[in-house]
Amino acid sequence: MFTKILGSPKTEAEDTSAGRNVPSTTARQPAGRRPGIAGRAAAPSVISADMHIVGDVRTQGDVQIDGTVDGELSAAHITVGESGSVNGEVVADSVEIWGKIAGHVHANDVSLKVGAEVYADIVYKAIEIPRGALVEGALTVMDGTSAQRNRSAVLTYSKESAYAEITRTSVRQTETTSAYVKGDIEK
Repeated sequence: MFTKILGSPKTEAEDTSAGRNVPSTTARQPAGRRPGIAGRAAAPSVISADMHIVGDVRTQGDVQIDGTVDGELSAAHITVGESGSVNGEVVADSVEIWGKIAGHVHANDVSLKVGAEVYADIVYKAIEIPRGALVEGALTVMDGTSAQRNRSAVLTYSKESAYAEITRTSVRQTETTSAYVKGDIEK
């Protein structure tokens, strides 16, 4: 079906179609390893809008949630799309929220987007809450260790109140955005 043409192969410098260098051969990946995981270059795993998963979802890569997950969600980077919802614990290095989360969020970087609804306690190193995003839950700044090592702390929060309790302020805001947090802010 395919044949190899013998002769001198093109080098990267010789093939500059579309203004970029293109390798003439594909590097072989080590057995058992998917390309792009270490550099996060691979496409994210996608839970599409018509999917509803009941149970835990774990990956070392990135995940895009456009459907519904009822259970623990653990990944390097999690994006909850506008139609996405997660009911349970979310653990990641970074989380971008356009849709809804109910439960606990534990990540180094948390970025809510306009229209996001989070009914969860959030443990974070850096958080961004724009005007138009809703947060109901405790916001707690984590210490210097990573989100994966601190995930057990998420399970210790009480759900006595549906109102937010901010223990320390480390909310990044710009002049054009402000956070809507239901409850009192303590410094």
